Amino acid sequence: MKSIEVAVLVVGAGPVGLATALDLGWRGISCMVIDREADRAGAINLHPRAAAVSPRSMEFCRRWGVADAVRNSRFPKDHTPNIVFCTDLQGPTVLVQRFEAISQRKPLKESPELRQRCPQIWFDPILENGLAQYPCVELKRPWQLESLVDHGDRVVARVTDLAAGEPVDISCSYLVACDGPASAVRESLGIGTSGDGILSYSINAVVDIPDFFSRHDKGVAERYMFLDMRGVWSELTVIDGRDRWRLGYAGSEQALDRAGVDMPAMLRKVLGPQVPFEIVAIAPWRRRESVAERYRVGRVLLAGDAAHTIPPNLGMGMNTGLGDANDLGWKLAAALQGWGGPNLLDSYESERRPVAVHTAAASTRTYKAWMTATPDYADIGKTGETGVGARARVKAFLEQNLPDGWDTLGLQLGYRYDDSPICVPDGTPAPAAGSRLRDHVTTARPGAHAPHAWLADGRSILDLFGRGFVLLRLGGAGIDVAGLIAAAATRGLPFELIDIADPEIAALYENRLAIVRPDAHVAWRGERVPHDAEAIIDQIRGA
Repeated sequence: MKSIEVAVLVVGAGPVGLATALDLGWRGISCMVIDREADRAGAINLHPRAAAVSPRSMEFCRRWGVADAVRNSRFPKDHTPNIVFCTDLQGPTVLVQRFEAISQRKPLKESPELRQRCPQIWFDPILENGLAQYPCVELKRPWQLESLVDHGDRVVARVTDLAAGEPVDISCSYLVACDGPASAVRESLGIGTSGDGILSYSINAVVDIPDFFSRHDKGVAERYMFLDMRGVWSELTVIDGRDRWRLGYAGSEQALDRAGVDMPAMLRKVLGPQVPFEIVAIAPWRRRESVAERYRVGRVLLAGDAAHTIPPNLGMGMNTGLGDANDLGWKLAAALQGWGGPNLLDSYESERRPVAVHTAAASTRTYKAWMTATPDYADIGKTGETGVGARARVKAFLEQNLPDGWDTLGLQLGYRYDDSPICVPDGTPAPAAGSRLRDHVTTARPGAHAPHAWLADGRSILDLFGRGFVLLRLGGAGIDVAGLIAAAATRGLPFELIDIADPEIAALYENRLAIVRPDAHVAWRGERVPHDAEAIIDQIRGA
């Protein structure tokens, strides 16, 4: 039997699997990614998939060298991500929630990057193309995982090369399961999930509608929500920003039965009888909220949808998974290179699981708020004064009760690892909470993402982080840091001292010294080097 040895085996070549491999390749770690699909394009098109890449995810892409490709995707920069509520595309408009196009957005003070639109039909290939620059990374498809055995010092995975019909044994130091919400790896490990479970059932059609925006008077939008006497019964969501769309019809579990849904009739109802269309694919879909009860068993770790399934209402499913890859990549490298302590990989769950729990719950609350906004829809489709009055009442109700679906900077940028075992608390209080959905409070408190600031040479301070730990000596103070440098050297920690004299950056970090981790989160800060520098270094490396 053919056998392969590799440091890390990643199961699943979706965006999180590819991002994990990309981060490992960037760190020089040998990695293999396997996927049972010969071509994932069809699956990407079919179900609700990520289209928005958050500022934090763009920071990861910036490190991996693919940010320009994401920014320059074919999605129109002037596309306004409005949400339109109407009876149908030829009928009256009830409400338009308006948002700025990418081309109109101002730079953020909290990040060097903006939220970008790059549908998975383009985002996944961008990540895959990024892997090509690393000879230490291989992508194999269609290869299917059949079983795995954790021997304590290694994992052996039995895989089938589906094209050749041959079995392959892959021996790896660690296996990362990125095999989706129905993760076979998670099931084989006996890991349960928590959360609200299935929230709704729907059947989706991917549709090509030529010259779409010229076919109606509703303007450019991200999503068209269709109302009848039952309320919101269907929605049309953008895929490519032009002529490819996804129509979702929500209902009971019976909605999953394709035979019971006349999709062409539904499309004629929402588009109008004269609008041409071509159905590309139809498939059922379940909206879920679930988070794995454990993220690690021995040498097997879960990431992305295998670890958490987040309702897509706030656009945070893939972005949360990319955060997993950012956290996991450097920790796996540390374990394999010998400088990570025995508790380092355990910190992956203690840091990332609370983020998933909070994000999933926020997304579910938003979905339920949409669904429970229930004014009297009875006359909404009528003509004359009765219909005008009904639509005015529905509009007023929706304006008052609907959440702002895209105003989520706190969710995108504000997560912190306050209780992480590998961050050294400094005794300062956590920033005022505000809205954890909308408000991002910049802080350099240990556990927080290092604050962004522009350097004199035009780089972001975030561009300094990634390869190893960075000790910032701020404000031009000539503090003796030899103790920290010696302790890091003794433990084999990749460690770099960088002096920044800018007083505004020193004020942003609030201390004269700060240690920033490879994932750009603050591990420690202080005014001077403590006498127990070795203990600081041991804690931040998981020892």
